Amino acid sequence: MIDSKLTHPKDKIPRTIDKIYRSGTTTTSGGNISVINDNGNVWGAPSVLDKGTLRTSDIIVCEMMER
Repeated sequence: MIDSKLTHPKDKIPRTIDKIYRSGTTTTSGGNISVINDNGNVWGAPSVLDKGTLRTSDIIVCEMMER
């Protein structure tokens, strides 16, 4: 088993979406997954993409700025 704390969100998101899709609980266009890391940055997949073909290079990050 892989320690999820050591797995980068760019790797974790496509793997998780694939597991959910293969389990039959969603379609390739039926939802999204986001990850918030310890820095408060939000990682996710663009909504326009078919999640069945999602790659690590598709994952985007919204970096939080300090005020």
